[in-house]
Amino acid sequence: MPPILKIELKNPDVLKLLGRAVQQMDARQGNELMKRISGSLLAAVEDNFEDQGRPKWEPLSALTIEQRKKDGHWPGKILQRSGRLKNSITQHWSPSLAAVGTNLIYARIQQSGGVIRAKKAKALRFGGVMAQSVRIPAREFLKLTDQDMVDLSEDINDWYDEILRQNKLI
Repeated sequence: MPPILKIELKNPDVLKLLGRAVQQMDARQGNELMKRISGSLLAAVEDNFEDQGRPKWEPLSALTIEQRKKDGHWPGKILQRSGRLKNSITQHWSPSLAAVGTNLIYARIQQSGGVIRAKKAKALRFGGVMAQSVRIPAREFLKLTDQDMVDLSEDINDWYDEILRQNKLI
């Protein structure tokens, strides 16, 4: 199943570099470049989990910390109680696409934040606490920093230089 959440590049400088590279490559070379880019995207997402956000995510609520203590998952990192979300991040590539994402249904609320409301019951139950709704803060794990964008630009330039060297153009 393709990811339901993904990173999309919108930086005009990186897109310009990609456009220039795409014009010069064949499908095999495109596949190599996009595989390299998707690997860099995956590394950036892994850094987000390791650093608990870049910038830092909102801390866990006291209720969540208390529940984690009861469950034996404290101390621990944000969004990594079981590791399922972090381990669900996959990379995808083709000659014209580089992407990372997850197909976990709950990933979107963690990425974008929002309010969970009881639908079929009068209240939600979390660790013995009842509530009609719970606010989940946005914790953007599929996010690129300015430095990630610089690193991607360098990856593209390095790849482009390799192609030029292979073809004895420099």
